[in-house]
Amino acid sequence: MEVIRLLQNLTASVSALIDHSWCLYRHMYQGSHQFPEYEEAVTTRVSTDEVIQFVQGITNYCLRHAIRGIGTTMTIVDMQNEMFEKKVTVVTADLLEFAWNDAAMRFIKRAPQSIDLRQTLKDYHKSIEAFCDWFSQRTRVLNATDYQAVSDYLSRVRDYGQ
Repeated sequence: MEVIRLLQNLTASVSALIDHSWCLYRHMYQGSHQFPEYEEAVTTRVSTDEVIQFVQGITNYCLRHAIRGIGTTMTIVDMQNEMFEKKVTVVTADLLEFAWNDAAMRFIKRAPQSIDLRQTLKDYHKSIEAFCDWFSQRTRVLNATDYQAVSDYLSRVRDYGQ
């Protein structure tokens, strides 16, 4: 159950992050058409990304099928050096009964018999981080004069205080 709780915390945080980027876009740029690539980027980087959609969907899956859905295993790799390998997996065949969106279903159909959630979550994190970096850099460019004005102001305040 702890794995499911952590998974849900992660995906809820990511959903909030994506929602916040949408709110910022809608409030600051949508009407002015200053940031026309945003909606396409959300579609290609988030909405149709198979890993992102699978991870977002697995949380809903766990709410309904958690008892048989996720398993953990620990394998002894080297007994003398006390090296263990931990895996958090989900059996692909069990997932087929659930209503997934198209991107997540493509991920599941291409997946091996048992999906390694640790690796999948690493890929998920990397994709979300890339989207956030892109969004941050793009908004920094769009608001360069404002950033410069704040930076100049802070420099003057620092100089005044010395």
